[in-house]
Amino acid sequence: LRWSSPFFSVISGNQTLSLGVPISRGVLIGNVSLGNLNSTMARLIQTVDHAAVVIFSPDKSVLVSNRREEVFEQVNFGYHPEVHGFKGALETQQNIHAGIPYLESVVMIKDFGWLVWVGQDLEEVMAPASALSATLLVFMSATIMLATLVALRKSRLLMLPLQQLLERVVEAGSGSLRGRFPESRYREIKILSAGMQEMFDAISDREGHLRDSEERFRLVFSLSPDATCLARFSDGKVVDVNEAFLLEHGQSRDEVLGKAVEGLPLWDDPRQWSALREKLRQQRKVINYEVRLCTAEGEQVALASATMLNIAEEKYILLMLRDISEMRAAEERLRTSEARYRTVIESIEEGLMVFDREGGMITCNAAGKAFLDGREDLLGQSYRLWLDKVVRGDNTPWGEDELPLTRSLREGAVVHQELMGLVRTGQPMLWLEVNSSPLRSADGRQIQGAVVTFVDVTERKRREELLDNVARGVSSRTGTQFFASLTQHLTKALEADYVLVSEVHPEKPDYFRSISVTSPWGAAENIEYEQRGTPCYRALNDDVCAYTSGVQQQFPDDHLLVEMGVQGYVGRALYSEEGAPIGLIAVMYQREIHEVSLVEQLLQIFAARAEAELVRQQSVEALRVSEKQLRRLSGEFEALLEGIPDQILLVDRDYRLIWGNHGPPKALKHDNQHCHQVYYGRKTPCETCPVSSAFESGEVEESDFKDEGGRHFIMRAVPILMANGEVEKVIQMVQEVTEKVRLQKQQQHTAQLAALGELAAGVAHEINNPVNGIINYAQLIQNRFG
Repeated sequence: LRWSSPFFSVISGNQTLSLGVPISRGVLIGNVSLGNLNSTMARLIQTVDHAAVVIFSPDKSVLVSNRREEVFEQVNFGYHPEVHGFKGALETQQNIHAGIPYLESVVMIKDFGWLVWVGQDLEEVMAPASALSATLLVFMSATIMLATLVALRKSRLLMLPLQQLLERVVEAGSGSLRGRFPESRYREIKILSAGMQEMFDAISDREGHLRDSEERFRLVFSLSPDATCLARFSDGKVVDVNEAFLLEHGQSRDEVLGKAVEGLPLWDDPRQWSALREKLRQQRKVINYEVRLCTAEGEQVALASATMLNIAEEKYILLMLRDISEMRAAEERLRTSEARYRTVIESIEEGLMVFDREGGMITCNAAGKAFLDGREDLLGQSYRLWLDKVVRGDNTPWGEDELPLTRSLREGAVVHQELMGLVRTGQPMLWLEVNSSPLRSADGRQIQGAVVTFVDVTERKRREELLDNVARGVSSRTGTQFFASLTQHLTKALEADYVLVSEVHPEKPDYFRSISVTSPWGAAENIEYEQRGTPCYRALNDDVCAYTSGVQQQFPDDHLLVEMGVQGYVGRALYSEEGAPIGLIAVMYQREIHEVSLVEQLLQIFAARAEAELVRQQSVEALRVSEKQLRRLSGEFEALLEGIPDQILLVDRDYRLIWGNHGPPKALKHDNQHCHQVYYGRKTPCETCPVSSAFESGEVEESDFKDEGGRHFIMRAVPILMANGEVEKVIQMVQEVTEKVRLQKQQQHTAQLAALGELAAGVAHEINNPVNGIINYAQLIQNRFG
């Protein structure tokens, strides 16, 4: 702590001391009124009569005293010998002042360097002098400490918001401010804090905008695809360049920075920079000034744009160079493409017309003008002039909103292959296949017109009508009626003299057999004729045979051609599903054929239907023969199975008896019977059933069993496998082997008796040997002793 010398406060007008308290970021300064201290001291020592207490600073100036006049008069106690000669320790002595004996004491407060002088009439305090001195010292110390604490508390309450405000100002200055400036209950500090907060907010906003602007400029500058550099206007030296500039001109940053723009090896003619700089000086901005540059890849055509910038009170030039070499080349290619496009448009066979937004014709190619009878006056006219001249495919009139062009102009619809008929005065109906597409603006939002293309399909329309008429006539017919109807309708549609459908004779492969023949007199009788030497034979081997005229001269051995007076011939072979020729369809004329392609197309179309019908008819006949043979074979097979004495059954996976012959041991009397029910009267399959084993193993299984009458049987199960290897059904064969078992048992019994005889013979032999020995010895004994 540090105290100042006494001074008069301008605010209170009283003697005051300043107290300085060090804190972390400065010094907390507070003021203490000496008048208040004097009043406090007077109250504390009022019980001591005639006592005088004085506290003075190291320079001997009175700070506190219960005698106010001494404080106000700034009495200097330096003249007191007790004070003057004070050695720093507690000293008490008796002196006479103004004729009055005084008991005086002087004490130093070491923390502050103050001296406390206490004096009292000796006669008054002789007895309690010691006690009074201690009491006064304690009270004075408490008073001083109390005053000090009060001053510190007041100072802290006053300095806390100031310290917080100071800290926030320091943070604001360093750019690390977080939060807002503190509020205070003191009006002046509150106003100061609000003002500083407003100032800081404004500074922060400006700094934020400046940083954003700098960041955007830096981002645009560095990421711009155009070569960009920043140079001083005064000397033209480069300050900064972006990566695009370095890449495009093949230089490093060190080779460019600090060099004059005019001296950089990028100008095809350095005078271009001088002219650009002069324009910039006059206008302060230059946009799209075309220059020629030298880059790492060669010469380049570029657009230069420059503007003046003021940075730190100095003028700079921001120069941007945009490569337009490819654009210029593209423009040239576009002009060439447009010329080529117009040549192609004029040379195509399809008609092409372009209409504006209002439906007026803008342009038309040569093919389109031919459809318009070469009338140039129709250019610029509205398409609505033709509304009464166009019809649909079914000859009904078009509505304006339904026209392909109207839909493209109003709805932006793309219309494909709309059939439209154009009525022409004094000429046949012209049928067109029309396509229409909208023309949009570059952004695709607005429809600016439409393109209409069309092609003449009059001939195709006529052919389709012919085809439709023939198809309607034969669609509901099959078999012989189909071929008769087909030949009749083809004769009518093609205006032919003869139409013939023949097949290869099933019994005579070198001959044809007609299925249906139509002549000028109607249906003719079917005939058989030899293949060789006829155009039909050529068609059968070459797929298609066509002679517009002179067919008799080509095939002089074909007498039927001469008899019928045929000059033109078109034939097409008919094939089976395996691709083998099985017949043909032919159209013949007693005159020259003018539209042979139409005849060939119709034959090609109806050949597939005729092939299918001919194959079907042959298949039906073959099926009829096969069924007859199958019934014969089935009867023979059933007779064969019935003649087998063994039981043969067909069993499915559920053990149902599907089929069986009627041999022993039991006849199959009911459908859906289970084998375990028939043989054993069981409700579930047998555990050792060979049928079950065959279903599981997929192999032939066998077992034997005996019925209730004691007869023996052998059951064999043969699996029937599907294509995937799974067992679908099982053939169960049951054979009675009772007699065989009896014979086997009899044979076994005979074998056993034979074995027993052999055993008895062996035993007898073995017994006879020792018996013969005994008899022989007995005879010898008898002979010797008898």
